[in-house]
Amino acid sequence: MTPRFSPDGHSIVFVRERGEDSDILVIDLSTRRPRVLADASQYDLDPAVSPDGRAVVFESSPSGYAQLHLVPSGGGPIEPISEILHGWATFPAWAPDGGTIVYSCGRPSYETADLCLISPSGRFRGLLGEASQSQEIEPDWSNDGAAVAFVSDRAGNADIYLIDVDNGRITRLTDESSHDADPAWSPDDRTI
Repeated sequence: MTPRFSPDGHSIVFVRERGEDSDILVIDLSTRRPRVLADASQYDLDPAVSPDGRAVVFESSPSGYAQLHLVPSGGGPIEPISEILHGWATFPAWAPDGGTIVYSCGRPSYETADLCLISPSGRFRGLLGEASQSQEIEPDWSNDGAAVAFVSDRAGNADIYLIDVDNGRITRLTDESSHDADPAWSPDDRTI
């Protein structure tokens, strides 16, 4: 689940779930052979490849709370980069310049979450927008870096929203009774 192309389009990172265990795998599209990239805990989820293709950020729960971790895209040591006490960090997405990661940060329950920013080295950079009592999840950065699409239940149902990175202005994109989820930008930023 949650497949993501590498920037060069030659491989895909994804989550393989077997029973109660999920791991991060990568598959080279020329060989079609998957290999385990990360097995940090029982729950390794939501991989995202850095814009330069060198690293993969993902969430894992070795301490019971989902936190962000980095692993080199070729494999190697796994580094935790978030340390949220009494909360969790999930659904990471890289800024196009690779200098910032947006993610969903919950404190302490999953029902209330904001969009937070962190550097790849683990320096917390604050909230994207303002704190809310809603669930703000599944962010995806536009290719020009100007906006982030995300899912929120701020109006009572899960819909897709945009937040302007510079001024924090939020625009609602969908208004349906169905559960809208997993926004992803087209390469030209014209559609989500």
